Parts: sequence; C-alpha cells; structure tokens
Amino acid sequence: LIHGAARRDAAAREALGRALVEDAAFAPAHALLGRLAPPADRAAALHELELATELAREDPLYHRWHADALAAARRPAEAIAALRQVSALAPRWAEPHHRLAVLLTAAGDTAEARVEHAAFLALAPRKDPLRAGGGR
Repeated sequence: LIHGAARRDAAAREALGRALVEDAAFAPAHALLGRLAPPADRAAALHELELATELAREDPLYHRWHADALAAARRPAEAIAALRQVSALAPRWAEPHHRLAVLLTAAGDTAEARVEHAAFLALAPRKDPLRAGGGR
C-alpha cells in the first residue's frame, strides 16, 4: 500500500504478488493489482478485479472498480450490470448512480439514465462537483 501511495506501481505490484503467495484468496490484493495494472494490460486488470469481486462479493468498492475496468475495456453492458450491483450493495452511495447514468445515456437508454441521474441528485451533497458536470 505504501508503494502504491508513493506511485511506485511496479514495487506495489510485486508486494501484492507476494501477499497472494501467502494467501491467494486475499481480495484486497487482487483488487489493488487490478487497479495498478498498466493501462495497456486491461486483461490483467479485469482478471484481478473479477477475482476480487468473487472473493468479496459484498464489497461495493471492488464492484465499482470492476465497472471502471469493464467500461475502459469497452464492455458497457457488463459495466452497467456491475454498477447496478454497486447500487444494490451501497444504495446510499451517490457517485455510482452518476456513472450509471452516463453509461446508460451512451447506450441509448435515456429513460433509465434519467432515473439514475435523479437517484444521484437525491443522494449527492449539494457541493458535489459531479452536480455541475465535473468529474467523469
């Protein structure tokens, strides 16, 4: 974690790999390896994040990260499904509703996108930068 915070991604990946030698079912290591995968290695990111979500099925953050990786891999239907899982696990978390609205709009489902945007607005703090069109 310290390596990751210091932006020493290679050292962080190595340390996480050692943690997985000790415990292959350590979901946080899989999740962080997915997040730290080089942008050109989307397959590794998807694999690690999928493992993390399987090992920690109730962790909305891992599902959120998995949704990001799926969207980056141009797999919007799967990203939408992952974000729906996030909303089910953490119904008071506003940001995934915003991301879901964006993906649904891109997919042409404007009616459902409006529902998700309304959910975001109902949950997000008034000063949330996403309210003003900031962020993703």
